Amino acid sequence: LMKSIDPYDYGLLLRWVHLPLAVLIFSMVGFVRIYLRAGRPWLAWSVCALRAAALVLDFTTGANLHYRSILDLRRVTLLGEPVTVAGQTVPNHWSRVAELSSVLLLVFVIDAAVTAFRRGERRRAAAAGGALAAVVVIAAVHTALLHLAVIHAPYIVGISCFALVVVLGYQVSMDVLLDTRLVQQSQAREAHVISEERLRLAVEAAPSGMLMVDGKGNITVVNTQVEKIFGYPRHELLGQPIEILVPVPLRNAHSTLRTGYFADAKVRLMGAGRELYGRRKDGSEVPVEIGLNPISTAEGVFILASIVDVTERKRADQEMVLQRNELAHLSRVNMLGELSGSLAHELNQPLTSILSNAQAAQRLLARDGVDPVELREILADIVAEDKRAGEIIMRLRALFTRGEVQRQPMDLNEQVIDVMKLLHSELVSHNITVSMKLQPDLPRLSGDKVQLQQVLINLLVNASDAMGGITEPDGRRVLMRTELNGDGLVHVCVEDSGRGIAAGDIDRIFKPFYTSKGRGMGLGLAVCRSIITAHGGLIWATPNNGRGTCLHFTLPVLADGVH
Repeated sequence: LMKSIDPYDYGLLLRWVHLPLAVLIFSMVGFVRIYLRAGRPWLAWSVCALRAAALVLDFTTGANLHYRSILDLRRVTLLGEPVTVAGQTVPNHWSRVAELSSVLLLVFVIDAAVTAFRRGERRRAAAAGGALAAVVVIAAVHTALLHLAVIHAPYIVGISCFALVVVLGYQVSMDVLLDTRLVQQSQAREAHVISEERLRLAVEAAPSGMLMVDGKGNITVVNTQVEKIFGYPRHELLGQPIEILVPVPLRNAHSTLRTGYFADAKVRLMGAGRELYGRRKDGSEVPVEIGLNPISTAEGVFILASIVDVTERKRADQEMVLQRNELAHLSRVNMLGELSGSLAHELNQPLTSILSNAQAAQRLLARDGVDPVELREILADIVAEDKRAGEIIMRLRALFTRGEVQRQPMDLNEQVIDVMKLLHSELVSHNITVSMKLQPDLPRLSGDKVQLQQVLINLLVNASDAMGGITEPDGRRVLMRTELNGDGLVHVCVEDSGRGIAAGDIDRIFKPFYTSKGRGMGLGLAVCRSIITAHGGLIWATPNNGRGTCLHFTLPVLADGVH
């Protein structure tokens, strides 16, 4: 167009300029609607309709939309180069349609920019709206000055459009970068949400009660099992202090312990070695086991607690203890039945002595001149033998009685001596020599006297039976030994000189119903093991260097070490 020398060609070329110009305006309207998500639809349609009408008028009225005819051309200099511009012309009044389209386009852009600005998209509204409005104003002013012949210059809008491309290109690029960051943040948040959802599902599906506590001690997460264990609906626990689930007498102390734990939180069992109880909604207490696991988050340290209701386990343990005690009682009855002959002999001795002394007293009283001193000696013997018989009966009664296990402090040496007194006749009748090496001043231990005496009797009877086939003089010997070992345990050993135990049977002798006796039930040593285990000790057997076997057991001493 700028190199044209023919007015007709110039007018024809200027007509075709309006085609890309219409495409540009349509694109501006679409860009505003899509990018700013604003702009009144009726304004958009009006701009497009008027520009389409102007394009039709451009091809149907005169040389082009601006001029009906161009009479001549003029040469001017632009940046040092000669170019062609319109000289004398006849204006085309239909150009007002295009001008009205430009005015509405400006109104449409400003209206859309204001809407986006008020919506909070200030940077986007200022950049896009300002750039578009500036281009429209510059192009309109430039065109008006040309038509009024105020200036003589080519019909160029490329410079302002280039500035528009630069501004909007920069803005769109920044938006893409920002959107990319937002997408990444959204993906990170989504991954975090998915992770939290997975954690929630895992906590909810856990077979034990799971709850989470924040740094202030408030409950933030609760699963269904916690609701079942404590009887609270979930909404009544969330946000409440954890002490709501602690028995009332322990709440103040628990608050202090919780603060100390948060200062150095580690994975551990709560209250290890102690019985723990939680408080239900109805005020009742439930035995529980609790594991603590600290979790570090952006909001601070949270504690995830795993809670197990051990009510059924404790009930099963109690039933097992009752069954063990019942079995121990039946074993004592069976054992005392086997020893009935020796026990009757042991009891018959003081009774015979009482009878003899009573008959002597009668003869003394039948004579004249009773000697008071001799009579007092006879009566003293009767009292002593009566006490001896009474002690035997009391020991037998204690062994026969079925009662609750009663733990109490005791001296194990005293129990050994009492058992030796009770079995004295049995051992003598089998020509068994018993010796004792009892460490003096043994620390006291906590145990049930009847059950521990039962263990000692069983071990002595087994030792006696193990020497049944030995006929050598002094070949039947039993050694009872007590001592304090280096681990804070009282060690008891019953050593015999019998036939011994086969190496393959050492570990089997403590199993139920295993016996090497023709008349045995195989329960004696099994009951001994259950009793010693219940007392926190161990029992085992070792072969002697020469002949026979030594049966050992250990029991823990009292924590205070009282003698």
